[in-house]
Amino acid sequence: MACSPPISRTGFDAVIEPHEPEFDLGLFLRRGPEAQFDGHPSEGDPATIASTVDEYLRLAGRYAQIITDRLHFAVCGLLCSRRVILCPNAYHKNLGMWETWLHRLGCEWAETPDEAASRLEVGQGS
Repeated sequence: MACSPPISRTGFDAVIEPHEPEFDLGLFLRRGPEAQFDGHPSEGDPATIASTVDEYLRLAGRYAQIITDRLHFAVCGLLCSRRVILCPNAYHKNLGMWETWLHRLGCEWAETPDEAASRLEVGQGS
């Protein structure tokens, strides 16, 4: 696998090999009928790009900073010790999970992908 989880914060005890991210920023948004930001540019929907936990972790591990409205992808980003900003989905699950526990793990919240992007520092060559 492609990243190293913050074990002390999550209780996750799998052995995951750490590596440096390849890209500064990844923007991954849900597509389809439940999409909150369907017309917004995105790297794609993680649920269609990755189909296993290992693939999700490898994908998240490629980016230093992640903006997403996909809850499970946000968790994978946190397990990879990446900076993650979670955006809302159409049925309030993301906000509830962020308020309940994800903010304690370092996950940030933004109402829109544009708000999230305005907070991030992206290096040259990204």
